[in-house]
Amino acid sequence: MKKTDYILRAKDIKKRYSMSKKQTLEVLKGISLDIRKSETIAVIGPSGAGKSTLLHILGGLDRPDEGEVYYGKENIFTFQDDLLARFRNQDVGFVFQFHHLLPEFTALENVLIPGLIHGQSFSKSEKQAKELLGMVGLSERVSHFPAELSGGEQQRVAVARALLNNPKILFADEPSGNLDRTGGEQLHNLLWTLNNDTGITLFIVTHNMSLAEKADRIIRLIDGKIANSGEQN
Repeated sequence: MKKTDYILRAKDIKKRYSMSKKQTLEVLKGISLDIRKSETIAVIGPSGAGKSTLLHILGGLDRPDEGEVYYGKENIFTFQDDLLARFRNQDVGFVFQFHHLLPEFTALENVLIPGLIHGQSFSKSEKQAKELLGMVGLSERVSHFPAELSGGEQQRVAVARALLNNPKILFADEPSGNLDRTGGEQLHNLLWTLNNDTGITLFIVTHNMSLAEKADRIIRLIDGKIANSGEQN
């Protein structure tokens, strides 16, 4: 698959936080970035560089103070709150360092919840959830609760949940940061298998250079600016 068509384009994104009445922290200082369909991008940089803030803005979880984010031809920040929520639920998926699974629900129930939020029937959501849990290697664990799963298994449930509504982009913020080396490598392999098999775009914030080096492109953020952006050899 040729990775030439842009799926998401950010233009001059700026984000500030008020620390006090007299002090403002400028986290992003004019980020412009084009993301291609099916591309894998790793964002690296020191703590406080703005990596997670950028991910949150590109995924519609936070709003910039200035700038635009285009999904296709539409600036997502012109959407009303209900349309922006629909974008987050249907067009993109999220995986974070901590899985945020609901402890009182089984793996299957955790995965199917986004389908119910989307207005899909329980039976259809359940069928898709079972298929996705099989895809991530957890067919035998569908009835287990999060506390009965290993850290790596919990994170794979989170990946399956993020995929339920067939998003075009998967945003992952330190997805293996809470896993041991083996669990991290398994998760990394899973993400790249999904990219190869489904064409989903991956946008991953990470401190893990072995993960970053697997990506088509590494973006280095330093002090709220892109220090470099280039394709891997």
